[in-house]
Amino acid sequence: MSTRAIPITAIDQLHQIRDELSVIWLALGNTADMAEDYMVDVREALYGTTNRLRDVCRAMETGGQCNG
Repeated sequence: MSTRAIPITAIDQLHQIRDELSVIWLALGNTADMAEDYMVDVREALYGTTNRLRDVCRAMETGGQCNG
């Protein structure tokens, strides 16, 4: 069985992404109080966080460094 080291920066970034997704989830739960222009900010935050998660996962798969 082969093992591979996961860069500590990837683990730290996964924790940051988890926290950001929690904030976004809470914001989406309060949509009754949101104006439509506020939802654009929430969607952009979700899109950016999703891309960062993809990048961290790729870095973990290849053993490379994260750029975040």
